[in-house]
Amino acid sequence: MKGFDYIVVGGGSAGCIVAARLVKESNARVLLLEAGSGDYHPVLKMPAGYMKYLASDKYLTMHQTQPQPQLDGRGVIVPQAKVLGGGSTVNAMVYMRGHRQDYAEWNRALRHTGVDWSWEALLPHFTAIEDNDHLGAPDHGVGGPLKVSHLGHFSPLSRAWVKTMQALGIPYTPDFNTGDPFGVGFMQHTIDWRTRKRCSVVDAFIAPLRDDSRLVIETEAQVEEILFEGTEARGVRYRRHGVTHHAEASKETILAAGAYQTPKLLMLSGVGPQDHLAERGIALRHHLPGVGRNLQDHYEVPVVATTRGAFGYYGQDRGWPMIKAGIEYLLFKTGPVTTTGVETCAFFDPLDFRATPTIQM
Repeated sequence: MKGFDYIVVGGGSAGCIVAARLVKESNARVLLLEAGSGDYHPVLKMPAGYMKYLASDKYLTMHQTQPQPQLDGRGVIVPQAKVLGGGSTVNAMVYMRGHRQDYAEWNRALRHTGVDWSWEALLPHFTAIEDNDHLGAPDHGVGGPLKVSHLGHFSPLSRAWVKTMQALGIPYTPDFNTGDPFGVGFMQHTIDWRTRKRCSVVDAFIAPLRDDSRLVIETEAQVEEILFEGTEARGVRYRRHGVTHHAEASKETILAAGAYQTPKLLMLSGVGPQDHLAERGIALRHHLPGVGRNLQDHYEVPVVATTRGAFGYYGQDRGWPMIKAGIEYLLFKTGPVTTTGVETCAFFDPLDFRATPTIQM
């Protein structure tokens, strides 16, 4: 049995930040457990590199959903990161905080917790971890560990689209992260403007603690059960490289394994809806009907079209165009590799341009 102050299950964005802050600010001994790999291909450090792995299960778990009547009987695949750093290691790196009204609604829903989840309360936390390339106070931070910048390359079609949306009546916005993202413009990304490389939570929060003995990171570690003493969680049982391990936390066991794996682990440990656990033959430890329910996802509707000219990046990831772009990036840190391909967006209500945004386009 390994002993720690805290055990953090899930080495994604939330788990890495929590583990790092517990070590640095509380002088705690922390075990961070990640089911995915700790190593990833250097191509993922390039802003455009993540596209190479979007259809691969090397760093993603492809969750197959059940057939949905609203989708004409189709069941979509929902990918989830399986690598240290989680989504911040494999995503498109867009830096987007959301709308202040959403925070107000969350705050109302969670007022019984005694914690202030309002935009005003959380803004200092956003700015404290941020190091923006050109935006500053009061909405942005400078000098924090998380690098945020504009992209190094934009498609001519992206520029044309931003101008077209303005002509249709959607105003230009230079910053989507002020709490009111209404408008059209160019998005910022978690990319280090000095190196033109991805800045994941591993780069920002874990790398500075690589040699700190208080933080123990175990990757390829699948947590199978939360261990209880009575009603108190005392640790976890996990499997790594075919060997079962037990770890104990003297203070807290923190679940940060995401919207799918966290409720799954709770239910495997006997915490969840009584009837559902009984159906699966799992002994009930605590009836908690909300576990595993009310999942809401942000669905997207792709609209794909062709152009009469080479305005985008189609075909740029293979053959001579790929080699040329790769050489330009390695030599000068410029060119198509310095984009994520997700360059612009607009927040608006398609039925009323004056109303609070209901879609992100």
